[in-house]
Amino acid sequence: MAAQTHFVNLVLGSKLLQDSGIAEDGVLNVVKSLITAREQSLREVETFVKYLEIYQVLTNNRGLGNKDSKIIFGYLLLYVYAIYCACFLLALAQSFLKGSYSPEAVAQSLGHFNFEDFASDLPFGSQALLAMLVIDAPNTPNAFRSMDDKIKKRWGEITTGAFESGFYRLSDNYRVDVINNTLRTLSMGSSK
Repeated sequence: MAAQTHFVNLVLGSKLLQDSGIAEDGVLNVVKSLITAREQSLREVETFVKYLEIYQVLTNNRGLGNKDSKIIFGYLLLYVYAIYCACFLLALAQSFLKGSYSPEAVAQSLGHFNFEDFASDLPFGSQALLAMLVIDAPNTPNAFRSMDDKIKKRWGEITTGAFESGFYRLSDNYRVDVINNTLRTLSMGSSK
């Protein structure tokens, strides 16, 4: 898809983003699924890259990582998703900030529509991001609550492992906290 290629070229050509880790496989696969799910135009991809650059500037070139300091995968994935929401899904971004986001809205933003089928697989790419956010959701769908214990355990390992740093225990709602902190940082750079 042209928009996906355009995204990669813009990130690699950006002095602020080229060393951030966004163009690496794990995060890039999720960004590609976001671009595909919403059928983003080239102009929309350019807007998204501008938002990423703004966040990088607001965080003194550290928020998305740089050549000297890489960001742990799970955090980078959530930062990028929060920025995407601020750019294209303002109502969803606001619902995160209010603590009332819908797992269904998150799923739709990632191009997933059937929780029943999804709950039987192990999370990968955008599914892993969805799993990270659904675990903490205020209204977790039945399909996720009634999963087989073995699958639940594996999902927990994968979603928690994406944040491992070995230094401290993260709070129960840390994934949503990461989204909200990213959204608040972006709002500092807006004129609203």
